[in-house]
Amino acid sequence: MVRTMSDVWQVKQGAENMIQSLTSGHSRDKKLLAEAQQMLLDSKAKIEFLKLRILKVKQTRQHQLQLRQAGEDTSSNGDSQNKGQYWLS
Repeated sequence: MVRTMSDVWQVKQGAENMIQSLTSGHSRDKKLLAEAQQMLLDSKAKIEFLKLRILKVKQTRQHQLQLRQAGEDTSSNGDSQNKGQYWLS
């Protein structure tokens, strides 16, 4: 996912450079400019999607770690100490 983010980031930068050169130069190729602008929008959307995806994966991993740690805490809290003891009511 990180490699994909890097690739999309490079596309974004390339589109920005292309737009800058098309708007500042003598060449006014409107079709090429429109394509570069669309590439820029697409890459920005992909970057946001990937950021959200990375955040979700991190949160899921953190939650799984917390669940594992909570499971370890409850199993070591007293279950082993009370083995063989019976509670009478």
